[in-house]
Amino acid sequence: MGKIAALLDVDRTNLRDLNKAFLLGAQSVKPKIVVIAQNWGSSPASDAKAMAQQGADVFYSTWNQSSDVIDAVAAGSTAKKPLRYIGILPDQFFLRSTKAKSVLLAAVQKRVDIATFDVISYGIQGQSY
Repeated sequence: MGKIAALLDVDRTNLRDLNKAFLLGAQSVKPKIVVIAQNWGSSPASDAKAMAQQGADVFYSTWNQSSDVIDAVAAGSTAKKPLRYIGILPDQFFLRSTKAKSVLLAAVQKRVDIATFDVISYGIQGQSY
């Protein structure tokens, strides 16, 4: 594993920041890692396929409209060149499918409930968050 593909679903400032944070996090684990990042174009599945052709072997995607990206990763994974996927729960409901489990490396768990609790708690205490 030496190249990670980060396929982001929309072009917003917070996702550009996510891309930068993802790169820094990946480099903290493996300094020479290469991150191939892009916002999806006409087809998330064809974008994932193109990134695999560029040598990506691990895919991180924020695409949650369908299972297109993980389906493309599963279809491109072979015994000789296994591909892996990192997803987001609960947004990517399709991570629980049998096909997804064959390539799933990890899933980031969104915990909006904790952030909401923290904001309310700080507000009650008169502090800023």
